[in-house]
Amino acid sequence: MAKRAAINAISDDVWADLYARLINSNEENEISLNLINNRVSKFISLFANKHGFNASFFIAPILTTINFLLSRVGSKVTIRDGFEMNLNTYWLFVGQPTTGKSSAIKHGITEPIPDPVKSSLISTTTGSGLTKLLSKKQQAYIVNSEISDYFMRFAKNDENSNGEIENLCKLYSGESITINYATEDQRSIKTDIPFCILGSTQLKNASMMLATIDRSDGFWDRFLFSVPPPFRPCPDDQLKANQTFNQEFPYTMKDIYEKLDSLLDEENPPMFYLAHNAAEYVKKMNTDVILGANRKMRTAIPVKNSKFTDQIPKIAVALQVLDTLFSIMDNNNQTLTEEITLDKIIHARNIIHHIADQTSVLKEFVKSSIPIRQIGNSFVPTKENLCRVILASPGPIVTQRSVRICTTKTIRQHIMTAEFINCCKYLMSEGYGTYSSIKNGHRYSYIFLKKSPEMINNFSLIEQELYVRKFEQKINDSINNVIIEHCSTLI
Repeated sequence: MAKRAAINAISDDVWADLYARLINSNEENEISLNLINNRVSKFISLFANKHGFNASFFIAPILTTINFLLSRVGSKVTIRDGFEMNLNTYWLFVGQPTTGKSSAIKHGITEPIPDPVKSSLISTTTGSGLTKLLSKKQQAYIVNSEISDYFMRFAKNDENSNGEIENLCKLYSGESITINYATEDQRSIKTDIPFCILGSTQLKNASMMLATIDRSDGFWDRFLFSVPPPFRPCPDDQLKANQTFNQEFPYTMKDIYEKLDSLLDEENPPMFYLAHNAAEYVKKMNTDVILGANRKMRTAIPVKNSKFTDQIPKIAVALQVLDTLFSIMDNNNQTLTEEITLDKIIHARNIIHHIADQTSVLKEFVKSSIPIRQIGNSFVPTKENLCRVILASPGPIVTQRSVRICTTKTIRQHIMTAEFINCCKYLMSEGYGTYSSIKNGHRYSYIFLKKSPEMINNFSLIEQELYVRKFEQKINDSINNVIIEHCSTLI
């Protein structure tokens, strides 16, 4: 009750600040149509606009549905020899009222999905009802435009709720489930059954779910929590999009799903695998995650649960199949490409990395709002706050990682990549320094090189004395020689 009271006490202004911060973080790349080829991007953009919602709302329904259709015939993705992964996907996206969440799900899933699959769609159910359904049909796809109503039942923290959560965790991983009842036959659910969850909710409801269903078993880590840009097209834009779509595309979303369904065969399902360079990239990512966790455990630093690296191959499969489907529709090809290329892995990583940033911000916001003494005092930093943090970081070289290490908890414990980039670009435009990026290992480092104090004419964002003192301090130890050498070329 205290957690609910804390969330309910947050003012509308604070929710508006948080939502603006999250949706503005989408500007740089993230869950954008730039990650999909031009033909697919144009289809999604026009199709969404003609139905009155933002194209970014369409990404989660399409990719999750593709993975469910593939899962129905037993498709998997091999990460390395001896290790394969099912394609079960849990994705929740957040949008405020009237932004078109229901319309995106209607036109992305419930209307166009092939008729033989519609019997697998459910909007809500009890824990007992779900296991009964799965023991009979061995597949299900939970689709709900206000998914919080389904999940808030788990906040009771009783035996039934705990059992439901445990079952959802097992279904994601593909584990078998056996349930014994005193008054009826045993219920058995096989390994790797097709099971996906796609839902949307409002920001306050999403925060309530995270606050009240507080689990240490990694339940929420199995979900992709995205906050896509919600900006809707005006009536004239809808009309224009409809006309252009009808001229350029002789097929609809329903035709695309039905084509995919017709290509799939339970006797010979497509079994996806990573190209050699893609497999090496994923191995390096996983190695870095494992070594980082080992290092933290040795030095008594808490290790956060995360399954984001596990989700990258799943989303890469959906992205590649989506590309292939449009090639099939346009050129009348008849086969799916089973090799997952490096560019699709990188695209999936970019999407999921941004979702991880947004999720972390949302979780930190919820965490800071829970104590009773802080009710009504939740804090969302402004761009000016974050720019000041960058300028007040030690040394002339600042990176996203060094800012995260040096910033105070009153600002926050996590800064989104896109947010850091936007602030750096703003600071550069104001004459405080130079923004650049460099590939550092298998990922990019985002860097702000501060100007010498005597070269700055305007200290409106930070006191001159503080800037001088911080500029003269030693740079953070997280900044390596690759970054330092790169900055030397910018001077």
